[in-house]
Amino acid sequence: MNNFNYQILHLEQHKNFAFKHSNDYSFAKQTIFVPIVLAEIHKVAIELPMFFVANENNATNNETNAENTENADNKNYTLIALLSLQNNLNIMINKAGKWNGQYVPATLRSFPFALATVSQKDNDDNIKNSLTLCIEKSYLIPPELVETNANFKQNIIFDENKNLNEQIKKILDFLQQTEISKQQTKNVIEILKKHNLIIPYTNNNPALKLNDLFCIDEKRFNELSAEALKELQNCGGLYLCYSQIVSMNNIDKLLYLLKILSTQEQMQLQSQQNKQAANINTNTNTNTNINTEDFFKGDTINFEGLF
Repeated sequence: MNNFNYQILHLEQHKNFAFKHSNDYSFAKQTIFVPIVLAEIHKVAIELPMFFVANENNATNNETNAENTENADNKNYTLIALLSLQNNLNIMINKAGKWNGQYVPATLRSFPFALATVSQKDNDDNIKNSLTLCIEKSYLIPPELVETNANFKQNIIFDENKNLNEQIKKILDFLQQTEISKQQTKNVIEILKKHNLIIPYTNNNPALKLNDLFCIDEKRFNELSAEALKELQNCGGLYLCYSQIVSMNNIDKLLYLLKILSTQEQMQLQSQQNKQAANINTNTNTNTNINTEDFFKGDTINFEGLF
């Protein structure tokens, strides 16, 4: 997603602040994919294509990695939902900021809140990591505005008892559950890597440029031993494999939405051109008779292939 400016929520710093809340997803209008977790794939796979994206592991010690074979998969994979087939355009969000579908991925639903990893030393000088609730800075409402608007007071971050707002408590619980599923997803991906099941995605449509995406190797998946299949079943990997493979059919859905958007833009452009032409005719022609044939002149909108 875009680069956001998150702040850790502190009681002393934010005790009189409120937060903005809406169902407007315009903040992600240029986001073309989002990370997803195991707990939501049964809903995501119905609507969106699922893939893996990769980051190379940095091998800092050759001796440590000496046991790795030449064919070992040394990439870090993240499971994602694809939201568009065009750069900087989230086809799943309309111009009003509303979602063009039934299920909104967890990463988007929890915004403007997120969990950040904070490192601290304990009494023995050991570094320990913990997750802390954050909010995107532009969604904070300062105390001076909260005092002047009763609606803002409903979204106060900390109540009079110095506890988190009940709504934020629910969001925090949601984020914590998502984080648990995120770790489960990472564990499943490691098992997929163990069986060499993740391969580069090969796109059969020359009109699409989908680079650097990875998917399940169907051939290798179908050749797995009973023992390997049982291991995948126990960790949730079996369902992930089936879901990822089936979800790729939703590429056609994104293509369809992209064509509809293109058609709408063409129609709007044609309408603007027609209005401009009508204004010119009004200013230059005093004839008040209306020629109905003029309404049917101009470019034809081609709907072939949309259905």
